Amino acid sequence: MKRSVKALILSATAGLLAGWLLVEPAAAQVTGRSTSGRTRVEGTVVDHTGEPLAGVIVRLENQNTATKSTKTKSDKKGRFSHPLVEFGEYKITYELEGYRPFYLELENRASDGTDMGSFGPLRFGLAKDDRTLKLEPSGLVKITLKMAPEAEYQELAMKAAEGGTESEAAVGKVTRRRHPAEEGRELFDLKNYQGALEKFNAALQESGGETDPNLHFAIARAQYELGQYDAAAASLRRVQELEKTPRSGLFYYQAMLASKAGRTQEALEFLQKEIDAGGPSKGAMLATKGSLLRDLGREAEAIAALEEAVALEPGNMNSLLTLGTLHARSGNQDKAEVYFQKAVDAGASKGQEGAVVFYNLGALNYNQKEFRTAAEAYERAIALRPKYAAAHKELGYTYWELNERRKAATHFQTYLDLQPKAGDREEIEARIMIAKAQG
Repeated sequence: MKRSVKALILSATAGLLAGWLLVEPAAAQVTGRSTSGRTRVEGTVVDHTGEPLAGVIVRLENQNTATKSTKTKSDKKGRFSHPLVEFGEYKITYELEGYRPFYLELENRASDGTDMGSFGPLRFGLAKDDRTLKLEPSGLVKITLKMAPEAEYQELAMKAAEGGTESEAAVGKVTRRRHPAEEGRELFDLKNYQGALEKFNAALQESGGETDPNLHFAIARAQYELGQYDAAAASLRRVQELEKTPRSGLFYYQAMLASKAGRTQEALEFLQKEIDAGGPSKGAMLATKGSLLRDLGREAEAIAALEEAVALEPGNMNSLLTLGTLHARSGNQDKAEVYFQKAVDAGASKGQEGAVVFYNLGALNYNQKEFRTAAEAYERAIALRPKYAAAHKELGYTYWELNERRKAATHFQTYLDLQPKAGDREEIEARIMIAKAQG
């Protein structure tokens, strides 16, 4: 009873490119001077109840010279300080396992009181650590940060975005009117796309809303997430009407819309424009390009694009998985196994995705007649996904080759239980009978 070798099929997806909305800054009144011509950065961190948070890692990453980056931790009173930071451009991040920042005020002053880019108060999705600071000699930066555990963060953020009164008490008094676009951004970050779209549409009625390309782009993104593809395309055309120079992400979304409509070649052309524009997330763009080329049957080009994506982002899971699949289909088993193993090393060892990775590793090792290694891989796939019918069948064949017929029969039977209408039922039942007869 000879069985045929089955093709390996995996699908790779690409993450969506995020956009940004502008937030009006709050007033600040802090002045100060540090020693040696360097900037002093200090602040406090509290939780959602107002209690000090200790152990929060505050990093300052110099955008030009990595050796000038620095980090510190908040103490028992939630206070932290970087007393002698060399001037320059810095990105600031905050880290505490299980917590997320939801409120941020930052006052950045030169020694003469000049505002060097203060902002806030920013709340929830807008309190992200993706901003840069310009630090001047002898300046002073003061930061007020609030963080919440993940569960409380989601609840507080949703209430605040919807205008709930409880959240007002939780985050402190709001000193300025919140623009509907800001509320929409928070809801979008929480994946409440319908609520975000409603807020963005309300923002259109505000002064200047109809001619704001940022707002129309935000609307397009929400419409895309809701599956309103025709409306999203119209919103993107409006963005193009309002802006002379295409913004980062515009061609990407046009590519995704074309792909959804089955116009793969057009999608590829839009995506190449996004890549040529030199926007952020080039690795993700190349990963998506590789997937589109694969769909067009241009597998050699797909491999080249995906390998470039992996060179830029070694942990890009979709690129690693798709490369493994393409190399397996082309008969290059060694390279396929390398990329699948890299996917495991990058973290694809949990849940559905991990099960698929181990299934593919099992198939590769089976084809190379490394049956013990194949069995171990299939076992790991089943451990992650107990009802993975294909893995049970392949593990049955693998134990059959290892002459472990009882184990083979067990997994064959599980396969039939999970697939009662299996087309190969007759062959599998025959193998189970042979296994039982042999004891």
